[in-house]
Amino acid sequence: MCGALEVQNTLTLLGGSLEVGGHSRLAAPLRILDGSFNGFAGIEADNSEEVAGDLATAGDWTVRSPAHVGGAAFVAGSLEASTRVDVGGVLYAAHGNTTNVHAAEIRVDGTVATSRAACPVQNALPSAIWGMDGVGIVELGSALTHDSHAARLSLGCGRYRFDSWGIERDLVLRVSGATLIVIEGDVRIAAPVRIELDAGATLDVLVAGSLRVDDTLTITGGSAWLAVEGQLDIASPMVLEGSLYAPHSVVAVNDALDVTGSLWVGSMRIAAPVTVAALPARTAPPCTLDGKL
Repeated sequence: MCGALEVQNTLTLLGGSLEVGGHSRLAAPLRILDGSFNGFAGIEADNSEEVAGDLATAGDWTVRSPAHVGGAAFVAGSLEASTRVDVGGVLYAAHGNTTNVHAAEIRVDGTVATSRAACPVQNALPSAIWGMDGVGIVELGSALTHDSHAARLSLGCGRYRFDSWGIERDLVLRVSGATLIVIEGDVRIAAPVRIELDAGATLDVLVAGSLRVDDTLTITGGSAWLAVEGQLDIASPMVLEGSLYAPHSVVAVNDALDVTGSLWVGSMRIAAPVTVAALPARTAPPCTLDGKL
């Protein structure tokens, strides 16, 4: 996460670690069951924290609900613990009150936390989209713009470009092989959309505009890469098997988000349950199929 994290509902990581470049405000439970947490610009927790690995911050760590860290804790700023904090390893803290801290060892000395969130500052995503030449591109234009008819769409190996998506009736999209979808405008999901990948298929979806999920969006069956340049609003349940890449976006989660893969976003406000589980790296198959609309 390049920017800030605001957790107003449960955030659970079943595999992997959490890296937040901005400030982390935790008003609901945070559970990291097999990884570490770096809240680089400070962590303010009014609800429980459960971190299996290490916890680190270059700012302050303010704890107002029980916290458990399985590994070490590195606090470069001030530690203020008004309730019990359990640290399985060594606590490194130069300042603050450690009265409520139970750790294997407490070292009151300076420590340094660094952020690994090397967030891009250039608008690389739309540049990549608009810089694509027409060779090998299947132009589908407005085929799914303000689409009010239930449909089944099959895309095989290839590269496809749309003006925008405005889905107002059920859509089932089946993907075979290595498939790229480029959407030059906005995407609005106002009816259930299911994107299903065949065995061995991969899917890259590049959205140059915003993505608004007002009805269920499900992307399953393989490894997908969903990239969004603009605002991302999740107002209905969303399920993604793959990676969500939106380093310039403010992501608003107002309904359940379930990701088997990874997230790389600008900042995030979580008002509904979010669950993220690790997914092994994918391999792209050779492209041998054609797409059909």
